[in-house]
Amino acid sequence: MLVFGLAAIAIFVSRRNEQGNGIPFAGQPTRKVIPLKVTADFDWASAEESTLEEFAAALQPEEGASIAPKDARIKEFDVTLDPGESIVLEGYEREEGVFVFSRLTPTVTLSDDGVALMTIEGERFSVDVSGSSETLSVPRVMTREGYRAMISMSDGESYYQLGLTATRENDQIRLIGSESVSE
Repeated sequence: MLVFGLAAIAIFVSRRNEQGNGIPFAGQPTRKVIPLKVTADFDWASAEESTLEEFAAALQPEEGASIAPKDARIKEFDVTLDPGESIVLEGYEREEGVFVFSRLTPTVTLSDDGVALMTIEGERFSVDVSGSSETLSVPRVMTREGYRAMISMSDGESYYQLGLTATRENDQIRLIGSESVSE
């Protein structure tokens, strides 16, 4: 009876998934990527094509897992950043020589009563090897330390929604989050 019940649950989740409810099941591609750390003032427009290609390749799913950039996926991250650092969560080559990246830059300010406020600025942008770049979206969210906040980014082709929690650890900022993307 227990085996029958577990099989029924597995079939239910599998069928619900085929309808696009977003619950991962065995065989569905998922993507766990370690975000890249860069300085917040990294000059993307002056970066060599090989650097952009390396960044994009480092952020792709494991070899053999073919996920197009516009396909839905969820990424989770837990990183500790030094002041002035950003994390790059996504990078891919949209067309020959044109790359799209998403990054987050957290900062801490103290309110007049000493409460730590976390500002998390997102940026979704494209850069091409000719040196031009285009900002696609720059959302920003402010939250209290340890509280969960949502931030959304879009470029007209895809939509990102990030759930984020930021805390201070000495002079560093710990950023924990999950990202989901859909067309």
